[in-house]
Amino acid sequence: MNVVEVCCGAGGMSLGLRNAGFNIVAAYDTWAPALAVYKDNFPMKKTLLRPLPLNRGHHGKAGDLGDLLGLVPEVLLKNVDMIAGGPPCQDFSRAGQQVEGTRADMTLAFAVLIAVVRPEWIMMENVTEVTKSKAWQRARRILKRGGYGLSEMKLDASHYGVGQARKRFILVGRLGEVDGFLSSALEVTKDAPRTNVRDILGDVGINPSGTSDATRVYFMRPFSGGQGVRSIDEPCPTIIRSSRERATRGYQAHKNDLAPAAKVPSLSWQELARLQGFPETWKWDGVKRVRDRDVMIANALPAPLAEAVGRAILSRHRGETVPVPEDAFVEWLETVKGYTGTVLRNKSSRLHQARALLKGRVLEDSALEQTMLQRASGFATLSASVRSDLAAVLALHAEWRASLREPHPWSLDDDTETTSTSMPSLDAIIRKRRAVEVS
Repeated sequence: MNVVEVCCGAGGMSLGLRNAGFNIVAAYDTWAPALAVYKDNFPMKKTLLRPLPLNRGHHGKAGDLGDLLGLVPEVLLKNVDMIAGGPPCQDFSRAGQQVEGTRADMTLAFAVLIAVVRPEWIMMENVTEVTKSKAWQRARRILKRGGYGLSEMKLDASHYGVGQARKRFILVGRLGEVDGFLSSALEVTKDAPRTNVRDILGDVGINPSGTSDATRVYFMRPFSGGQGVRSIDEPCPTIIRSSRERATRGYQAHKNDLAPAAKVPSLSWQELARLQGFPETWKWDGVKRVRDRDVMIANALPAPLAEAVGRAILSRHRGETVPVPEDAFVEWLETVKGYTGTVLRNKSSRLHQARALLKGRVLEDSALEQTMLQRASGFATLSASVRSDLAAVLALHAEWRASLREPHPWSLDDDTETTSTSMPSLDAIIRKRRAVEVS
């Protein structure tokens, strides 16, 4: 699958997607230092690296929507299967004090680019706080209006091979699907034992006096009032720009600290990069300022998490995985339709069989879903009774979904509070796309 990444940063998401089996055909960012690092690590001729005119510098002023729409002809010519990216998130994060500003507008611009180009798949990552923002609610409605089913998940990276308890909002979308179509696939791949610092870095830190020989700790600057002396047998907290700083005189000892913070070493920037999933061979020579490097490392999506999401996408795209029948659907069959015992189990089994014939797809358009089932390879060879059962259970599943659906949840005009007069209508966007294509 060919993927274009917008807001690629130092390459954490691209690294994970490449490891999963994706072909990165183009990457864009607003920040020249990040592009320099990306270029050193993704030197493939097919990769087009280009700064976007949306920000003038890392903390610059955002441009208008037309800047991003300028990419449309370029991206359309690349035979793109997926657009991925992590729009700048500082305006949504706790560190950014949850003040929406110009960088929040990038989330809207990202959604508009997708709505115009219409790749089959989309992937976005951000801080978990983004779901409470007006910008995301607006962007979500644009994506729904564009025909995308959305799986919205808050994932803990430590369950996906990352030695860090970093929680991220992950969005995966696919044209024509129902919402939540990929959530179960990522749930079943989650590692039960969380990855910890020792798993990634080995015996770093020091052994505090009075503890067992196996105990080792390091210091990581916490948020106000938090614990700074941490065990390597746990995932580290979310890495931020200042995570490698040593304890200062202002640090207030925490009741769970196993040693005086002033005597405990912090992790190096190289170790923090590895905890974000970057290999030791990753080239950082293109960074001229230490602060810039620290920001890049902190802002990256951990590569193993990106890889896990990417593998789930590829497996579903190939029809190798099938969504698990929802517990709520089975309960609805029992309580509303009155199915019990063997009949109930048969309905669940037939739904799984139907989804396998559809190669894992769960379509929003139930009529199209029935048509695809009729045309699916192997369907015609089944007995008439089995064919009837499969069609019937798909209809039941569609009926159940309809009973849960709110009227027009994706309408661009159903929430005046979150509607921005600066954002054009989708019709205007499409007209602009057509004008670009004609010219």
